[in-house]
Amino acid sequence: MRSLQNKNRIKSDVKKFNLSPIKFDIGNFFTIIFPRKLKQAKKTTQKTTQKILKLIKDNPSISRKELSKKLGDITSDGIKYHLKN
Repeated sequence: MRSLQNKNRIKSDVKKFNLSPIKFDIGNFFTIIFPRKLKQAKKTTQKTTQKILKLIKDNPSISRKELSKKLGDITSDGIKYHLKN
């Protein structure tokens, strides 16, 4: 009974916060599957990489820390990630 209440509460919160629909698997264990939207992340990754490469082209000696400051929404480690891929 309690798991049903929790399930309904989770479904309600998913709608409230406008998230992707989730799936429940209730067998031996109570499992919740949260789908992810990967297409948008891929596009964002490509755009970020393009911005980084443009900044490097404009200033080949720019550091990861400087790139991070110029882009504003990415850490130095994020810059490193983009440069490896």
